[in-house]
Amino acid sequence: MIPVALALLISNAPPANDSLSDLSKLLSDISKRSAITIVPTYAPIKIVSDPKIVDDIVSPLRKDGFASLVSDVAVIYQMGLPQSHLGVLKGLVNVKEPAKVEYNEVTIPKSAVKDSKITFETKPGEAIKLSTLLELDIPKRIMISPYYNFDNTNDFPLAMAAKNMVPAEFARALTRGLSAKLVIEDKAYKINFDANSFRTNAANIIKLAQKGVDAGRIPTGMSVQYQGGSYSDYQEFQDAAQPAQSNTKPGLTAALALLNEAIAKMNDSLLEQTFAYKGTSTRLNMSTFTSLQEFAISYLKAASATPASGQAGADVRRPQPSGRNTPNLAAIINRVDRQSPGRVVITTDFRISLELNLVQPRQRPGTPVNADAANVMTIQVL
Repeated sequence: MIPVALALLISNAPPANDSLSDLSKLLSDISKRSAITIVPTYAPIKIVSDPKIVDDIVSPLRKDGFASLVSDVAVIYQMGLPQSHLGVLKGLVNVKEPAKVEYNEVTIPKSAVKDSKITFETKPGEAIKLSTLLELDIPKRIMISPYYNFDNTNDFPLAMAAKNMVPAEFARALTRGLSAKLVIEDKAYKINFDANSFRTNAANIIKLAQKGVDAGRIPTGMSVQYQGGSYSDYQEFQDAAQPAQSNTKPGLTAALALLNEAIAKMNDSLLEQTFAYKGTSTRLNMSTFTSLQEFAISYLKAASATPASGQAGADVRRPQPSGRNTPNLAAIINRVDRQSPGRVVITTDFRISLELNLVQPRQRPGTPVNADAANVMTIQVL
């Protein structure tokens, strides 16, 4: 998660593969209660030697987004967004890939549940995949939002050291550890996506990304590769892999502002639908999301500005990808249909683009636009 140092240099640590389970066991011993740990970075966590209280463990890790709660069940967790969720922003945030820890995925066996209480301890090198908690044989099932099981991965590995843990207490600890929302129903503990937490985390990531822009970084490149095939296959690949229209500082700054505004204006359900399932794209009609119009036009102006060369009498022009005509963004601004400007498209990996309705000569503004017509232009923003 972010912010993350990804390599925590504390002496006398256990082996990296053992750290998650060791951390939950140590937390349980010190707090004298059942304990869980959820650490999405998958990076080695090195534990301070001879801690006396829980804060001795957590205090050195707070700068990396770690927090704790000692209630009926003790929990240590890490706040923010997992690296695997950062998408194109990863390059701007400049997150280094951690020396990823691999865990053996385990499930809590039926034998661990007795009289509706859970007694189970993960072994060194083990982690529980959250989606398997649905299989727990308890009176109320634990149901977790798909966001926390992103693309069927284990981005939120869980370790535990539990003895006679009450399921309701377990559900509350999980909810805190995931920065989620708990809804208790007759037959289920529903650990739901928390849109407000996501907005806060996304806004923090965008702030870090802006610092990256100021430092001269550019977004992470495309994650797809051309696998061969027909010419039409290659054209489709090019469209999917189209780079941002502008990687200048003004263009990227305006792009991040548009992204931030789009996330801020999406309702809770729409945010979960967009970011819980990999490969999802959501189109926001700017006739409805009216505040996006100003940010879209600001982007077009910023991205169309000629980058300063830093020397009088000279300008800088960059080559464009072969076979692709670069639109004149400055000219497009005056052709955007102000009554029906088009859509902002946002994807799971924070890519953002514009589908603009352009007014043709002698066309009345607001005339319905055929999505396949030449007067709809797509511009990749991030």
